Amino acid sequence: MKKAFLVKFVAILALALNIALPLYAADTLIEGLVAAGHDCRIDLRWTPVSASGLNGYNIYRSRYAGGDYAKLNSSVHTVSVYSDFLGTNVYPYCYYVRPVINSVEGTASVIVSATPYAMTDEQLLTSIQEATFRYFWDFGHPVSGMARERFALYDRQTVTTGGSGFGIMSIVVGVERGFVTRQAAAERVLKIVRFLQNTTTRYHGAWSHWINGETGASIPFGGVTGGDIVETSYMVQGMLIARQYFDSNDPIETDIRSSATQLYEEVEWDWYRRASDTDGKHLYWFWSPTTGWADSFGFGGAETMIAYLLAIASPTHPIPASCYYNGFGGGGSYKNGSRYYGYTQWVSAYETPMFWTHYSFLGFDPRNKNDNYCNYFENSRNIALIDHAYCIANPKGFTGYSSLVWGLTASYNPWGYAAHAPGASDNGTITPTAAISSMPYTPTESIAAMKNFYYTYGSSLWGPFGFYDAFNLGQSWYCDDYLAIDQGTIVPMIENYRTGLCWNLFMANPGISPMLESIGWATRADNGLNYEYYEGTWTSLPDFDSLTPTATGIAHNFDIGLRQRDDYFAFRFTGYIKVPADGNYTFYTNSDDGSKLYIDGVLVVNNDGLHGMLEKSGYKYLLAGRHSITVDYLEYDGDNALLVSYAGPSITKTQMPVNILFRCDLEGDFTGDCLVNLDDLKMLADAWLIDYDFSDFAEMAQNWLK
Repeated sequence: MKKAFLVKFVAILALALNIALPLYAADTLIEGLVAAGHDCRIDLRWTPVSASGLNGYNIYRSRYAGGDYAKLNSSVHTVSVYSDFLGTNVYPYCYYVRPVINSVEGTASVIVSATPYAMTDEQLLTSIQEATFRYFWDFGHPVSGMARERFALYDRQTVTTGGSGFGIMSIVVGVERGFVTRQAAAERVLKIVRFLQNTTTRYHGAWSHWINGETGASIPFGGVTGGDIVETSYMVQGMLIARQYFDSNDPIETDIRSSATQLYEEVEWDWYRRASDTDGKHLYWFWSPTTGWADSFGFGGAETMIAYLLAIASPTHPIPASCYYNGFGGGGSYKNGSRYYGYTQWVSAYETPMFWTHYSFLGFDPRNKNDNYCNYFENSRNIALIDHAYCIANPKGFTGYSSLVWGLTASYNPWGYAAHAPGASDNGTITPTAAISSMPYTPTESIAAMKNFYYTYGSSLWGPFGFYDAFNLGQSWYCDDYLAIDQGTIVPMIENYRTGLCWNLFMANPGISPMLESIGWATRADNGLNYEYYEGTWTSLPDFDSLTPTATGIAHNFDIGLRQRDDYFAFRFTGYIKVPADGNYTFYTNSDDGSKLYIDGVLVVNNDGLHGMLEKSGYKYLLAGRHSITVDYLEYDGDNALLVSYAGPSITKTQMPVNILFRCDLEGDFTGDCLVNLDDLKMLADAWLIDYDFSDFAEMAQNWLK
């Protein structure tokens, strides 16, 4: 009797002091059990049991250390992480865990306790990042360290190449957020890299989509056993981020850098271009040593940008920069330019699943740069806002859709798996990663949705590794599985919103800037054009000088996607074009109802008043350097299109690249921001002082003081 009272007294004391308490005389296989309170939930973690015949674990909870404990899991829990979503922040709770070995429940663990508490938005972001991080850390394959394809019991040996690349980024974020030590993270990343280097099968440097996490053998994907260059690009994106992050002289970090460099340099991007038997404009998705290219196809657009960027940037097996527009851009077919729910979508089809705006931009930073089509940050933001507006409008009448329940992308659904998007492929399934991973683009809408998913649906939608993959309110269905590629975008994109960490690390790799320059991306602050937008009922170009514009602003190029309606509008684009050499230059405009092009105030191309798409040209001798350019455009009905091209010395006819267009030409604007201010003075002073050593400067200062 005294012993029982003593045990209960010590248990109550332990709860008051929030310390772990072993059960009386208990020897257990469960070690390292800890409990942590979060908003509306308590998370448990412990060291995985390695005993033969382990089925999993049972988790028990009580309001009091000495009280009655109820088992929480209806079936054996199979991982050493458990999240108890309580839905309130009122009481502390006590827990213990028992292993289940050969269907027999073993000895209980120590008792641990924690108290949930209300979190700020910043704290909740960290909490959700930490829970999702565990998918890649606690649930990573024990042999390879790579990310398992899914959580389902039937498939715990399959790891995924692309999802593991996303996982490497999540691990880097985990170090910065204090979820794991830098040393442990470096060891895990090196484990993954070494497995890819020494154990897996490679196909001209590429990895297969799926891999056996224990043996390294390729697992067929879509009937193909061979290299997957797109999945490989996602892995390389992650490795290059790790290469920049782990920058110390520690031997493990040194190995990460050298191995990541070697693996990237061994990828034969040029092989996947098929230059010997095709036109060589595209990358091809798969190659198999048994079926060759039979199951492959040339690809572009969508989620594949990072494959083209890394291939062009490759220091050992590069593809031509022209493949970017010819392959990824489909020779211009990737352009859209239409408006949906009031938002312009510059590229990609209307029915765009949100993952197209995530995968390539986990590392590649789309801010403050653009190609000939658009700025991809703005395009991705508008795609997210279109998705958001579509779910508010809810044209198909699905249950629950609202400003707080949105996000359509590829995921599980009640009938299987599909790439969900606005329009025909929408079946009422919402995928949390779609809205959450769009946080850098739409922070207000994304955080509101995330909080609603968490506080309103958390009891059904939350699991050991954060939000489950998807839910469908009309079918009363909540997925109980995870997918690596869906979990994998959440941690990096939340962090890109918060600090830009993954973007900054990836862009710091030495090959990225030269690659963008070779393609013709605009990365300077003064790249682009100024525009004036007009509306009126004209049938030929109006006298712009006599009109007041409806809107003005900055365009990345000759971008009529900035229009506010589809008929009876006009643009005037002004700026400067920089030509590389003296010589004759031919300029072209291809438009529907009317356009004119002026160089240095002289009319060079007159394409006005001609209905139907028509190209007209003119030429002018120019000296190397910048020249003013003005393009006027009218549309009263029909096609909405304007293409401005040029040709000149050593330049074959091509769309005018955005990196030779400038909004201004100000003397003294050294920083290229179309302003002459203290930033320019500082740059000038820095350039001046670089030629002086300290003694020169000190002597000069003394002369001033005299």
